[in-house]
Amino acid sequence: MNGRTFRDPREGLGRFFLALIVFFAAFLLEVRLAAVIPIEPRFLLAALIALTFFLDFWEVFFFGLLAALLLGHQPVLRPESILVAVLPLLVSGARRIIFPFTGWLSNFFGFFAALLLWYGILNFSESLRNPGLLGMDLVVSSLFGFFIFQFFRYGYGETVH
Repeated sequence: MNGRTFRDPREGLGRFFLALIVFFAAFLLEVRLAAVIPIEPRFLLAALIALTFFLDFWEVFFFGLLAALLLGHQPVLRPESILVAVLPLLVSGARRIIFPFTGWLSNFFGFFAALLLWYGILNFSESLRNPGLLGMDLVVSSLFGFFIFQFFRYGYGETVH
């Protein structure tokens, strides 16, 4: 069979629904904590990038579009909505070429690069004005993404690709 391994469909379905729960938990954390703490950690982006290591392309695409819909909730696409849909796909595609390391290290570099792109495109002047908040956001979001990655790695053993 040309060397490809096929996953059990039940495992894929369980993985998808677990990813859906993680996705909505990250969304609620991002929305609820924005009113409480002075920084705005990108929990949803961190979860999406961590999930790219365990989900197929179309599942990542679905979650990216769902994130754009939930974060945008307006008839006009905003840059944040487009970036949250596109950045996980870029990390998923570039993971093997740009970050050919072990899974957790690729996750870290991929998330760090995605956050730098996020702030470079959306909030560049704000990032320069207050680098402490940017640093705190990077640390909190990276820890959350690392936790999600380790949670899935413990449950499923290895990454999809």
